[in-house]
Amino acid sequence: MSLPSKERCRLSRGLTAALTAIVLGTLLGCAGCVDSSIGPKVTAPGKESVEQAMAALEDQADGMKSLQLTGQCHLGFFDEDGKRREHNVSYNLWLDPPSNVYLQGRAVPGNRGLIFMGSNAEEFWLAIQPEINTYWWGRWVDVGEDLFLQLSPHVILEALGVVHFQSPEHWILTHRDGTDVLVEQNSDGKIMKRIRVSTSDYLIRRITYFDEQGEAVVVVDLGIYKYLGGILLPTEIQIANYADRKVTDSAKFSVRDARERQYSPEQFIRREPVGYDKVWQ
Repeated sequence: MSLPSKERCRLSRGLTAALTAIVLGTLLGCAGCVDSSIGPKVTAPGKESVEQAMAALEDQADGMKSLQLTGQCHLGFFDEDGKRREHNVSYNLWLDPPSNVYLQGRAVPGNRGLIFMGSNAEEFWLAIQPEINTYWWGRWVDVGEDLFLQLSPHVILEALGVVHFQSPEHWILTHRDGTDVLVEQNSDGKIMKRIRVSTSDYLIRRITYFDEQGEAVVVVDLGIYKYLGGILLPTEIQIANYADRKVTDSAKFSVRDARERQYSPEQFIRREPVGYDKVWQ
């Protein structure tokens, strides 16, 4: 079953709260904090060029291991009636860079809500049971990274430090208050993405994604970096989704534990939907 463009937009907005509930989170009062075990914060000069800044972040991404992460997610969103909703979700997340992600989430207390999300290099999918009992999936080549930006596993990977660049051609680098700011622009000169990196340790503190009009649609704040599973990870992530310059959804994604694991490609293959009331592609 395929959706017309208008229905795709409605579906994107409806899915935002669902996937935000499982993967991303609101960080209150600790964005940019670093665990004291890493060392004191020291003001340092930034990189001298876009290429140097990209190379430093690429090195971090290349050092990312295959991990299993566990934790809690506290989410907040507005339902279709405009009422504020809040839920707690416990999750297990399997991460196998550069493109494989699989997450299982369960609403707590009880087992009334189950959420499954995943992606590989070709496809992505999201399933919610039992209340909605709906399954969504698609191919990256058809939708690109921006159509379901708020719901994209691509955002999860970048929040955890797996940031890769195609070319420095459309990027510029500026410096401000101990921060390197990398900005990506399209061919019309409109901003597409902005990455803020602390020059003291060269860890990412904020990623902002923009729509075609240059308006911010997703803001991700990263904080309290700790070594988990042998990798320096943000243990708290803030996600805020915007529409008409207003926050629509937010959640708190806390990483409690991370352990190195080995995965096979078969563990990230999309399974055909069985037993769902609705299946959308």
